[in-house]
Amino acid sequence: MLRRIVATVLFLLVAYSATVTADARHAPRLAPADEYFGPFHESILGLRNRLNDFDRRSDRDMLLPGTIGAIDNIERGIIDWQEKYPEDTWLPSMLARLIHEYHRAHGLTTARARFALHIVMTDYPGVYAPSRKKIAAIKR
Repeated sequence: MLRRIVATVLFLLVAYSATVTADARHAPRLAPADEYFGPFHESILGLRNRLNDFDRRSDRDMLLPGTIGAIDNIERGIIDWQEKYPEDTWLPSMLARLIHEYHRAHGLTTARARFALHIVMTDYPGVYAPSRKKIAAIKR
């Protein structure tokens, strides 16, 4: 009797393990480096590098015309990535960096910046905590 119970439990554990493994293969968590996102078909590494380029700019250069539009293009790529791989562990920090660049460019009130901020605050709470002053500016 005990053998049957042990055999049944082992069978159920093996069957459950196979099901979990199969589900994990069908729902990838991390975006592959060779997949491309957004209107300019950029990889996750390309999007990261473009954010790095903005990090290197001076505060004065961040206010040049076209900066917010360039950040919007990165936002489109990151949102496309987020829609396909919402559990990717790089996403929270990438979205927080994106919002930081919008802030530096004085673009937090744009529709795309607001959408990115909404995604961060609803899907990844605790990643980005804007000050009350920033929130007041965004709500205007």
